[in-house]
Amino acid sequence: MNDASLDWYTTESDRRMAKLVQDASTLRFDGSDLMPGRVGAGTFWKGMTDYVSGAANLDDALKQIQAGWDNK
Repeated sequence: MNDASLDWYTTESDRRMAKLVQDASTLRFDGSDLMPGRVGAGTFWKGMTDYVSGAANLDDALKQIQAGWDNK
């Protein structure tokens, strides 16, 4: 929705973010945006950042992500 009033946002930070979204010609989302919060912002996020940083190997990261799905 590009015509939402910026007055709806309660903080200046949120208003600036909304303005960026309104003015954008393209918005992109990743798969985690469609996942349940417990997974997308939880175990998926943690598992992937652990894997990328080297704190977890791939198998451990995938097990952590799957645990979020199992307990959603």
